[in-house]
Amino acid sequence: MVLVIPSGTVFVGQIAPANRRQSTQTEGVVTTETVTLTGTQPCSGADASTLVSRTRHWLVDPVRPQSTVVLHPVGEVSGNGVDTSFDEEGDGFRSAVKTGAITAHVQGTLKETVYLTETQADIPEAEEGENAVAPDWARNKGWDTQNSLRRTPGNRTE
Repeated sequence: MVLVIPSGTVFVGQIAPANRRQSTQTEGVVTTETVTLTGTQPCSGADASTLVSRTRHWLVDPVRPQSTVVLHPVGEVSGNGVDTSFDEEGDGFRSAVKTGAITAHVQGTLKETVYLTETQADIPEAEEGENAVAPDWARNKGWDTQNSLRRTPGNRTE
């Protein structure tokens, strides 16, 4: 099986608060090159950048390595926002996203930042009980980790 993660894929993850007074923070990452995963190479390296969206509350800048943060794909950068449909991608990729088979881990501080300028009107509304961060077609399905896309030191993702 070959799985291609396109450049521009957006991953998000949540940082657990250090204490009860802090709230959970969400961080965003965008791949800046295409990654090909196979059965014999289920992990790979790729360049990535921090992704900041004030509208989506992805405010961590820069994204730094944290062993407890698992990033999941939620869409692709499109114009000044995020397209959560994955309409341009094949069924295999969409299925892998939906089942949680694709994850990422940051291994080194991301040196570049991309800022989205979308507005609240650009974001589809989640129904009560749905995961508003997940792609619109995969909400409320949960995330399982099988393959991973990890971040290595510098600007490489593995």
